[in-house]
Amino acid sequence: MTKHDTARDRAIGSLFAELRAAAEMSTSVAAEKAGFSNASLNRMENGIRPTSPEAAAALLTVYAVPKLERKRILTLVSSPLSSSWWSLLAAVRLTRQPILAIFEAQATKISHVNLARVPGLLQTPAYIRALMYANEGKTEASERRVEVRLARQEVLRKPRAPKYFAMLEEGALRRMHGGAEVMAEQIQHIADMTELPHVDVRVAPFDLERWDGSSGNYGLMEYRNAPTILHVDTTAVTFTDAPEHVEKFQTRLDTMRREALSSAESVKFLRRVALEYRRR
Repeated sequence: MTKHDTARDRAIGSLFAELRAAAEMSTSVAAEKAGFSNASLNRMENGIRPTSPEAAAALLTVYAVPKLERKRILTLVSSPLSSSWWSLLAAVRLTRQPILAIFEAQATKISHVNLARVPGLLQTPAYIRALMYANEGKTEASERRVEVRLARQEVLRKPRAPKYFAMLEEGALRRMHGGAEVMAEQIQHIADMTELPHVDVRVAPFDLERWDGSSGNYGLMEYRNAPTILHVDTTAVTFTDAPEHVEKFQTRLDTMRREALSSAESVKFLRRVALEYRRR
């Protein structure tokens, strides 16, 4: 992590923007009540400048945030930089969107690399439920996670949606989740999504002559006026915009893009695998 991590600053800023909206205050009203300028609040909410513990405390008082959540948020703002800052944010009960959804909603381009599962933005409801119910069954918590993931997918359907690129290894298509019918629908859905002009999916079959592959699942989110954010989802989830990390994973992605099937070949492969599942 760098000394100044704008990914963290932007996440915290988005949280405070949510809190202000929940309090039904404009930036000018909130800034006046907290004792600083409207411009300062705008810069904090947009992650252009870090949110200081003093500013956070003033805003939390203005927004009448409950004591327990106030403590969690101040811990997040005051904690030293570490790769686990996102877990502190996830513990805040007042945020309506997971941090990944916030970053995706602001991006101009999103790229995903997946080894064993279909990327969340391309999953069908039945496939999502198969994943969510696998460990704990149908519960209130698992249903909420299904709703959250489906809500994330709206980013690909909105006006001026970000460009989306997904790199899938064949294992992600062959690993059965929910049965053959669910998998046939899921893979057909991926192929259908490629008909959108801003969606591109590439597949790396098992029999490629050259395939260096990837060591895990990750995503890259690019922005018009902010650094690219890397999201690594393996044994420990991390978010960072440190250039040395982003560049390494972007280079891997560029290599895989060259080695995988073309866009047209990938769609043909997807439709063929979907047909295989239907014939089971």
